[in-house]
This record gives sequence, C-alpha cells and structure tokens, in this order.
Amino acid sequence: MRIIITESKLKGFIDNMVGYDLSDRIEMITSWVELSNGGRKVFNGNRETFRFYLNHYGPFFMFEVGDKFRDNYYVQHQGKENGWFISPEGYPEKMDEYDFLKKLGLDSLGIGLNKIINDYVEE
Repeated sequence: MRIIITESKLKGFIDNMVGYDLSDRIEMITSWVELSNGGRKVFNGNRETFRFYLNHYGPFFMFEVGDKFRDNYYVQHQGKENGWFISPEGYPEKMDEYDFLKKLGLDSLGIGLNKIINDYVEE
C-alpha cells in the first residue's frame, strides 16, 4: 500500500509530533546584528568567524525548541565535507543532526533538517 502525504499534511503531522507550530519557531539569520548575546557566544564573540561561515555556507537558522522552556539552537548546513553546524545558544559546541532531531521529537520520521527548513522557512 502506498501513502502519499502532501506538504500541508506533512507540516501538520510534524507540528503534531513536535507539539507546536514550527513556522513561528524557525528564523533565518543573515547578519551579526540579528544574533542575540547567546548566539554571539556560539562564535566566541568572533564576528569574523560568523561572517566566514555565512559567506561560505549561507544563512543560519535559529530554532526555538521546547514548549514551556524554550532553548535556541543555531543551525547551518556546511556542505558534504562538514555536514551540519548545530549549536545550542550560549555554547560553542557542535551537535549531531540526529541528536537535534531527537530534541525536536522527529528522529523517528526519517526526515532531514533540509526538508524541515525548506518546508518551514519563507525567504
């Protein structure tokens, strides 16, 4: 049996699994000014490092994760050689894509971050 899920139904399914609407929780970051103080700590306050990543790999995305207590994560795809840059706000550490999807509650769906970002972020 083959089941076809349309984009709108997929978004509704993801929102049900996460427990909130992701549309309001993902923000595109394209400049240093848009970073919060915690976001700047991800880059150790180094504007040049942030600019390098931005110029070479494209925009960052800030995800607000959690229902009652929200944590911010900065996410950027850095190509095949580096994979995903995922770091919690305030900490200059990298996280694995699977671990991040697990935090979102989407690890069992088999949907990657590229699909989530493409479906939820409007440029």
